[in-house]
Amino acid sequence: MKRICFLILLIAICSCGAGDDGGNLSIGDGSGGVGISGSLAGFAVVDDFLYVLANDGMSVLDISEVNPTLINRIPIQSDAETIYRYGENLLLGTRQGMIIYDISIRSSPRYMAEINHQTACDPVVAIDSIAYVTTRSGQTCNNIWAPNQMIVVNLSNLSAPEELKQIQMINPRGLGFWEDKLFVCEGDFGLKVFDIVDRSSPEYVQIYDDIAANDVIVIDGTLIVTGSEGIWQFSILSEGLELLSQIR
Repeated sequence: MKRICFLILLIAICSCGAGDDGGNLSIGDGSGGVGISGSLAGFAVVDDFLYVLANDGMSVLDISEVNPTLINRIPIQSDAETIYRYGENLLLGTRQGMIIYDISIRSSPRYMAEINHQTACDPVVAIDSIAYVTTRSGQTCNNIWAPNQMIVVNLSNLSAPEELKQIQMINPRGLGFWEDKLFVCEGDFGLKVFDIVDRSSPEYVQIYDDIAANDVIVIDGTLIVTGSEGIWQFSILSEGLELLSQIR
């Protein structure tokens, strides 16, 4: 129980100071397994280990006991902002690109490879050997001229990720997927839905332009969206999204 309270406290701390975007959205599963987090989260829980991004590195903490213990510190030259767990790996979204770390040895993340892009904010998610990376412009991203796009990356060879295509966006932020649907937040411009039956070639389906979407979490067919106007909960249906609740 104390471990769960610690994770809740960490979530609250990491969500503060996020400005008008509505903060990061993260949920600890409380089971000793994998924590569920949005693509903008700066930390990840895997088994009894917590990985946290701060300043110019990634800290590894053992959270198997009541008092978390710092057991490793991995220097990272790029401005790392987000962490996404992909199998036995962590995908780090940085302002210069995506970095891949092997965490098969939980306490000792091992650098594998990276793929670079123009300086921009950079969350990432991945499924079936394909990663989706959004980059956006803005003063908070250190480049007001950065391209607003979604980059599709082939992860078949984790030691040599390959960019497959770029899809023009408006001002993309967090993203997530459920089955053959990919949800991409466009801030005040709405929430976009893509068909990813062909994982390597997302096809635009529609946009919910009445939702100021910053990040998403998908849990068992339920989509949770956070944004500047609150938090929405939707049921994901074959024909679209059904609103279940909203907190303003």
